[in-house]
Amino acid sequence: MSYAGSRFGKPEDIGAVMQSHTLTLNTTVVFRKLNGRQGAVAVLDIVRRVLCGYKPPNCRRKIWLVRDVFLGNVGGLWQYALDFATESVQMEGTDLPDGPLLTLVNYEESES
Repeated sequence: MSYAGSRFGKPEDIGAVMQSHTLTLNTTVVFRKLNGRQGAVAVLDIVRRVLCGYKPPNCRRKIWLVRDVFLGNVGGLWQYALDFATESVQMEGTDLPDGPLLTLVNYEESES
């Protein structure tokens, strides 16, 4: 599996930069056999079943399948590519300003 890149959404105006972040993951399956328990077709089914619906840490959506394509048969090797995606959130780093700690709170009621 490899990381194919990211696509960022338009920033939301909430006082800090916050953007949706779509991550694309690529998987390539290469096998000598097309069919059977150890063949490319069976392994493709397993990869789809394992990855679809998995929610990686720090992501807000489960992984979904984007594309499944036959790349070819070269030298007796069956090659397929599967592209998956998930979504996270990219936020700007926010550091709180240095200052005194809040140590005392006074409550006052106002007369209305």
